[in-house]
Amino acid sequence: MLTLDLYISSDCSCRESALAIAKRVIKEVPGIKLILRSEQADEEWAQSHEVIVSPTFVLEGEICAIGEPSLEYLVKQLRDRLSGEGMSQNSDRP
Repeated sequence: MLTLDLYISSDCSCRESALAIAKRVIKEVPGIKLILRSEQADEEWAQSHEVIVSPTFVLEGEICAIGEPSLEYLVKQLRDRLSGEGMSQNSDRP
């Protein structure tokens, strides 16, 4: 099982849409555990993972998306990782 961390601040203007994307992606890709991380409670975690903006999606310790990625992009990242291909270096990342 892979871990997808979503780091998001409570006052983030795109908080609800980022949460919705995260919830949809874990339904579409079995084997993903979602951990919600808040700016207030997880400051040390964010620093150790070099997270400086909200929202940030972190897959197995690696930043895989910042802001509001498309569902398709995030699903591809997760499926690539599950299939052993690692993080996709897709240049058309939204």
